[in-house]
Amino acid sequence: MSKIQFDEARHLYTVGDEIVPSVTFVLRQTGVSPDSRYYSRQARDRGRAVHEAIRLFDENRLNFATLDPRIEGWLRAYIEWSSGEGERFTRAKNEVVLWNETLRVAGKADKIAVDKFYGPRAVVEFKSGEPEDWHALQVEAYRVAARKPGEQMLTAYLVYLRKTGKYSMRAVKPAPGRWAAVVSTFNEARARHLKLLQKIKDEEVEA
Repeated sequence: MSKIQFDEARHLYTVGDEIVPSVTFVLRQTGVSPDSRYYSRQARDRGRAVHEAIRLFDENRLNFATLDPRIEGWLRAYIEWSSGEGERFTRAKNEVVLWNETLRVAGKADKIAVDKFYGPRAVVEFKSGEPEDWHALQVEAYRVAARKPGEQMLTAYLVYLRKTGKYSMRAVKPAPGRWAAVVSTFNEARARHLKLLQKIKDEEVEA
């Protein structure tokens, strides 16, 4: 299997010399999810900060003294989840880069772990904003990409973290056909979409 490379700074996935579209890019280009400009810069920055705080907390490297007080509530929600429903997940790995070689789409799952209640592995995605319909398809894409040959279908969950320090978690029912249909729509103009990614890459390199 070809190895996927992820450039964090430019948020670009490549396999060899090939640029690979991300799950979120596919969802945006097909109109399933809004363009990133739909969300305020404050919301986007908050999301990144919350995810970084989660990663550091899980690695026992978070310095609470330097934590941005503006994201404290969302982190408290994550900690409450971790000591509650989150205890069902073991051997967790955060920020897992995934590569679906069949559909030729890549992505990065927030967390992949063993779901000790149901047996198989699980994909867990965290959101700091309001629920949106496309979130389930995003998680489905990660579930499909993470599944190993012969492995039972992974379970999948969306966890919504609140500023109040509370959270809600819901299971996402398998719907691989829906995700495959979205990719099929994307592939109808795949060459044009990839030209856009190449332009983004070239502009970043020249800058």
